[in-house]
Parts: sequence; C-alpha cells; structure tokens
Amino acid sequence: CMAAAFLWIPFDAPEKRQYILMMTLIPSFAFVFESLQLMLRGLLRNQYFTILNVSFSLLSVLFQILGARFVGVSGVIGARYIAYTGGIMLGFLLLFRTRLFKTPVKILRSSEKSELLKYALVVLSGNFASLLMPRAATFIVGHCSSDPALLANYNIAMTGPQNLEFVATSIMVFAYPYFARHSFDGRWIRKYYAVLSAGMAVLMAALVLILIPVTPALLNLLYAGKYGDAAPVMRLFWVSYGIGTLLRTVPG
Repeated sequence: CMAAAFLWIPFDAPEKRQYILMMTLIPSFAFVFESLQLMLRGLLRNQYFTILNVSFSLLSVLFQILGARFVGVSGVIGARYIAYTGGIMLGFLLLFRTRLFKTPVKILRSSEKSELLKYALVVLSGNFASLLMPRAATFIVGHCSSDPALLANYNIAMTGPQNLEFVATSIMVFAYPYFARHSFDGRWIRKYYAVLSAGMAVLMAALVLILIPVTPALLNLLYAGKYGDAAPVMRLFWVSYGIGTLLRTVPG
C-alpha cells in the first residue's frame, strides 16, 4: 500500500520517489527487530538485550558511513537494510539461546485475547497522541508567525529536550517487565513505584539543572552558532519536558 501510494503521489524530482520507494520496507524490518528486543526484555535477558542493541547500533553507524562515503544516499538506505538484517539474525540467535523455544506454547483464552487487544489499543492511542502533540505545536507556531526564523528556532529548541523522554523510556524498558511480573502484588508495585518515581525525579532534576546553564554552549557546538536565539526557548523546554516526562512515563 505504501509503495502504491508513493507511485501515485506526484514529486517535483524523480530521485525523491526512488529513495522513498527504496525505504518502504524499512518499517517492516524495524517492526521485526523491535519485536525481538521486546521478547528479550520480557524474558528479562538484559545481557542479550544489551548485546543486540549495541551490535545493531555499531552495524548501523558503520555501514551508513561506508554507504554514504562510497555510494551516496542509496548507500545509506541499503546500509539500514543490512544493519536491520544483521540485527534480526542476531536477535533470533539470542532468542534460541533462551528458554523461549523450550517452553510449551500457552494457548490464550478468548478473554485473554480480548484484554491484550484492549491494552494494545490503549497503548496505540497514547503513543499516537504523544507523537502528535509536538507536530501540532509546531503547526500552531507556524500559523501564529510568518517569520520562518521563529519556527526554525522553535524546532531547534525542542529537539534536544525531547531526548529526556528517550532517557526515561530507556529506563522503563528495563523496569517494566518486573512490574508486569508482580501485576497482582499491589504492595510490591506501590513500594517500587515510589522508589522508581523518586529515582526518576532525581535524574530529571539533575539533567535539567546541568543542561540549562550549558544551553548556549550546546547550541553553539551542535549548530555552529546559527541558532543562538533559541537558547531561552530551549531552557523552557528542558524544564517542561523534564516535568512532563516524570509525570507521564513512569505512571504510564
């Protein structure tokens, strides 16, 4: 369906259509790879999970640099397929070393399938809203001002602070399976929810307090002094994303 849509949509340059068509299968590769990651986390195999992530990151960086150097844009796209293929092969190899394929398959009851579907729909809706909000904010800012420099500063100011969500999510990837295994133990969940929330609050506060003073230097380092005007807005985003991440990620 994606390929058919991109064949129908008009482009101002033929190479754009070519590159997009080349990338249409990347979401499918990413879905399989992320499923392998989640299975390793669900089995609490942290060591295997780390091996898979580090290996994929190294493969991705190495092959994309080589592809860009010797082939160009097509080489970068091809490198992503190579990295995902290598990551998926390694992921299956690691899974075969776990107890997953040695354990009898449990047939889910209809009620369990219904609960899983409801949970999936809730998570899908939450993720969709989470991804939509920054785009909606950018859309509103663009319509409130005709100055393209203001919109550029806004987007640049938001880019760094968004990574606070990545930090919190990375921690929750490791923490959540333990909570899932104690889903019927309210006392355990209350105790460690408080511990995890306190730890996340300390981490977010430390990051925000460190990053606010160095924001101008950070912008200068990343953008060669081109977006110095974005510093005040970025400081506000450090605070807002720090608080928002704390209030949303762990409870969610």
